[in-house]
Amino acid sequence: MLQTRRLVLRPPLAGDLDGWAAVMGDAAAMRYLGGVQPRPVAWRSLAATAGSWSLQGFGMFSVLLQDGGAWIGRVGPLHPEGWPVTEIGWGLLPAFQRRGYAIEAAEAAAGFAFETLGWTEIGHVIDPDNAASIAVARALGSRRRGPTRLPEPYADERVDLWGQDRAEWLARQATPAAGAEDDIAVTVSAELDEADRASIERGVASHNASRVGPDSSRPLWVACRDARGRLVAGARCMVMWRWLLLDWLWVEEGRRRQGLGSLMLGRAEQAAVAAGCTGVFLNTSSVQSPDFYRRRGYVAFGELADLPPGETRYWMSKRIAT
Repeated sequence: MLQTRRLVLRPPLAGDLDGWAAVMGDAAAMRYLGGVQPRPVAWRSLAATAGSWSLQGFGMFSVLLQDGGAWIGRVGPLHPEGWPVTEIGWGLLPAFQRRGYAIEAAEAAAGFAFETLGWTEIGHVIDPDNAASIAVARALGSRRRGPTRLPEPYADERVDLWGQDRAEWLARQATPAAGAEDDIAVTVSAELDEADRASIERGVASHNASRVGPDSSRPLWVACRDARGRLVAGARCMVMWRWLLLDWLWVEEGRRRQGLGSLMLGRAEQAAVAAGCTGVFLNTSSVQSPDFYRRRGYVAFGELADLPPGETRYWMSKRIAT
């Protein structure tokens, strides 16, 4: 039995069948694991996993919450005949996904594999489209090693191998992410999986909506064209509740100092009033035109030095209606 801050991992028991069948009967949970399976197949899978403990001395654990003992999924070491790697796998009920449980349990199972079983490497066989499992593998410190091939009857499935060796694991354990909690793995990168980006966006939107209502933001564009229809100036705005954000304001170099900026700003303010806005806010820097906005009634309510270096950035606003 393994214990983490929130979880208990133990070999499966016959009484775990309801949870096992719930995972294997859920389309979302089984999307990349062969599809929905009936309860009798779930029983055979549970029995095979329990048998693995007898035959090999290891197998996937049943994962339970320490608080209340609810069965939430299966995570742990596996190495079926013909498998390309000694694997740490995972599969949780959808209701318990995206809470860090898979990472927490897989971390414990990986430690068991390296420290107790004496494995020299761990891997994860993952469908290339399974963004959620890829995120877990990355959080564990594993890297994509390339396509791999499974034994029959799975030989035609398109899968990648992710993994790490014992030295990589030990190095990572010696230098954990600064300030990380026991059940959290932190990654910092220039890119993030599309599914994870969407999760963050949904999370922010849901949190905000629970406190201030649904986000009703909508874009508002202002465009200036010459007599031939060519774009010579434009502004990007966003109506946000009862405020208008002036995000960009651009005038072609040859058209500057001809009043186009003032014209666009005035039209944007008119449109904002029509949309029910009571004010406009924006940010600009000293290398741009803070005085342009001051002359039109905008007041700085905040500033930050050296953004960009040597310049000052101003946050400004103006009331346009009551």
